[in-house]
Amino acid sequence: MSDELNNSPVVRNDLFGRLDIYASFDDIDEGNIVQELNSALIADAMNLSQRQLNRKVNSVLGIDTASYIRQMRIHKAQELLLETEDPVGDIGYNCGFESSSYFSKIFRQHTGLTPSEYRKKHSPQ
Repeated sequence: MSDELNNSPVVRNDLFGRLDIYASFDDIDEGNIVQELNSALIADAMNLSQRQLNRKVNSVLGIDTASYIRQMRIHKAQELLLETEDPVGDIGYNCGFESSSYFSKIFRQHTGLTPSEYRKKHSPQ
């Protein structure tokens, strides 16, 4: 798993020499490891301490690393809900949520809908 991260172009700098946090997280997400994603893994892949990572994420995105990872997991879950017919609990687990009730709670906080409601509302008829 960490080999997958180390082989991806995780760190990029913009014109001002700042870390491109969005590109870094997108590259990590491309490795399909959302389920196991955590700040320690990201920090290691970016050759940063967790504290450095948290400061950079906060300065660029205005939120903490855990919140951004949670957003990434919800975004991936939204994709899977619309692109597959997998059970909601399986999607939650595959996106890094260990219980379906916690997944539903966090999903609803982010989208205003339960995962099932989201699937019904946004799936093509």
